[in-house]
Amino acid sequence: MSHKLEEAEAKKIALQKEETEATEKKLLAKEQFDRCQAAYTERNRTLDYTSEKEADEVLAEAQQKKASAESAYAKADKEKSRLEEEKTGTQTGIVRCERELPEWKKEAEAKQQKYDLYIEEKDISKLEWQTLVEQYSIDAMEEMRQKREDYQNQKMMYQSRYETAKETVGEKEKTGRREAFRGT
Repeated sequence: MSHKLEEAEAKKIALQKEETEATEKKLLAKEQFDRCQAAYTERNRTLDYTSEKEADEVLAEAQQKKASAESAYAKADKEKSRLEEEKTGTQTGIVRCERELPEWKKEAEAKQQKYDLYIEEKDISKLEWQTLVEQYSIDAMEEMRQKREDYQNQKMMYQSRYETAKETVGEKEKTGRREAFRGT
């Protein structure tokens, strides 16, 4: 049993040594990669640009393009936010309309029934009604509606005055008759 323990201990030490070597190889490989990448970057820099000034100009142009792209991104982001707000408003409007739609349908049905009854009462066809309505502009129709409303208001006012006067005269006549009846 101690023999197996010694073998396990030896195997452990060997594995630790291999781990250390692997770690060192990894570090060496990374250093070598970094050196190669730096050499590649330097080589490309010297191949692409004839001078530091040319490289600086290309860098300035790239920075300008970057700034322009960032500006375009900010503008697109702002537009996206605006559209999201508009979408939310539209969705809210749709929900409101869907909620109010049954009431609007009831109103439309009531107006259609009123229209049908009016057509029937006036004993004219729908075609005759359309022809009559088409003769007037919306402004003219609104003006006629306002005049009709004013007339109805005046009529109610005069009707009320008439009823009040009638009641007042009627009470005076009753009082006068009573006095005349008592006096005889």
